[in-house]
Amino acid sequence: MHVSRIRGSGGLALGFLLVLGCGDSGGDPPTITALTYSPDAIPAAQQSAIHGTLQFEDPDADLTQLGAAVTLPDGTVQDLPLTGLKGYAGQATGQVTLTLAIVPPVAGTYGFEVWVIDAEDHASNRLQGTLHVQ
Repeated sequence: MHVSRIRGSGGLALGFLLVLGCGDSGGDPPTITALTYSPDAIPAAQQSAIHGTLQFEDPDADLTQLGAAVTLPDGTVQDLPLTGLKGYAGQATGQVTLTLAIVPPVAGTYGFEVWVIDAEDHASNRLQGTLHVQ
């Protein structure tokens, strides 16, 4: 599977990402809710853009990164590098806008999840979505 990029609001190019854990430093982790995206059905072997948004609350107002992982139809999870978020410093609440460019190799059901990370390496909860590839 080829995932070429995610774009954040403001036209910032972002990569699809991964976080394996969170740090023990002070502060509170962010939370995310209300993931919306479209389309949820895309063709196999062609690049498609998935556009989405999520809402966040970050008591420390220090979001720094966006993470994501994709689960292929065979159950393989593809984690992608963390990508920096710019323009969210000082914001305790808000919306992150995403565009995922994806080229799924085969038909089937793909899952994905997204999350955010703050300056103290606290990871938020994860939100999931499903893509139907035909």
